[in-house]
Amino acid sequence: MGFCSIEDDEIDLKPKQVQKQTPKQARSYKSKSGMSGAEQGFYKKLVSIFSEQYNVQFQVPLSSVIKKESSERFQNELYRTIDFALFDKDTFEPVILIELNDKSHLEGRRQYRDIKVKEICEQAGLKIVTFWTHYENKPEYIKKRVNEYINK
Repeated sequence: MGFCSIEDDEIDLKPKQVQKQTPKQARSYKSKSGMSGAEQGFYKKLVSIFSEQYNVQFQVPLSSVIKKESSERFQNELYRTIDFALFDKDTFEPVILIELNDKSHLEGRRQYRDIKVKEICEQAGLKIVTFWTHYENKPEYIKKRVNEYINK
């Protein structure tokens, strides 16, 4: 008693008919590069400077390097991405996070996002250094600034 028995022939296993989307509703997708042109150039510099010592990664989600410990239900702030990160080759721990900002980061919404990301990284004990695309960012300068932040 209390159990319900369903015979196989009582279950409709045929796939449901899916309505076709009209062209107005149809979605279209296309692959794209994971980085802008400026990011690609900067990434190549990072690799040439640091690849012997660190694993250099791009478009790193905060959620892959930061664990939320508070009891708040949502962690959508960790869905933001950092432009680059250097990881220890032995432990795979993040050593430093790197942002490359263009003029869009001067806008209010982007500034709020950047402040929030910096606060989250600081709370997690991760160092973050910012570079700007409107500077030349020669390899010697990049190396010097990154190492200064690592050694703080």
